[in-house]
Amino acid sequence: MTRVYYAPIESATVSASGDLWQIATTSTIKARLLGWEITSNAIAAEALEIKLVRATTAGSGGTALDENPADPDDSAATVVGLAINSTPASTLTDLQFFAWEQLGPVGMVYTPEMAPIIDVGTAMVLVCATTPTSFEMSGWVCWEEL
Repeated sequence: MTRVYYAPIESATVSASGDLWQIATTSTIKARLLGWEITSNAIAAEALEIKLVRATTAGSGGTALDENPADPDDSAATVVGLAINSTPASTLTDLQFFAWEQLGPVGMVYTPEMAPIIDVGTAMVLVCATTPTSFEMSGWVCWEEL
């Protein structure tokens, strides 16, 4: 049976374009992205372009996310989550684009047929493609280890 994990993101400061969060697999474990959502503490609308990308090389230097199992009996996550990477992921394949004005949440909960698979040794990354005015981001990411 597969294991499902949540990673909450709490008040992460975003002050530049780049990786907002990433989920990186190991050399032996695949994962399926089940859903994600982010919010902003911004009180004025600012149009940002964000995109979900598949990366062959994970980014680094981010804040480690707490990976919490949906079932408390499951073991610790093998897949690793990071928020706000200082070194962005590379060799990107764009999967989805979003225009976000920051006054409401943005996110996806995927149906089983459209849930992106994160291959072994790669990463799924949410990237802010435009340079924002500094804000605090909160939210969550959920995945299933395969």
